[in-house]
Amino acid sequence: MIDIDYKTKLDEAVLQSDVVKIFDNLLTVAVEAGASDIHIEPLENYCRIRIRIDGILQELVQYPKNLHESIISKFKIESGQMRPDEKRVPQDARVSSVTLTNKEIDLRANTFPSVW
Repeated sequence: MIDIDYKTKLDEAVLQSDVVKIFDNLLTVAVEAGASDIHIEPLENYCRIRIRIDGILQELVQYPKNLHESIISKFKIESGQMRPDEKRVPQDARVSSVTLTNKEIDLRANTFPSVW
């Protein structure tokens, strides 16, 4: 279940266009909700973030397209294994044993070029 307080903080970060807060709050929401995946998806007119809980993708937030590159770059930088300037080829990263919200988790990130 998605905690409404964390979701509100994520929404506020999007309204403020604060990429660092979006990143931090997104990970917190996902971990607290027990999500197995985070999907950051560019669409034709906007972008959206969905999380997978119990096998079902649930939309968390939509954001303007002008924030997309910054959000993706933040994930790439934080992975420590991806090149933020590389957008033409898929990239993978794995970060083991990260402590977030007092829980130890393993993170894996994948990116791939998209049409939008």
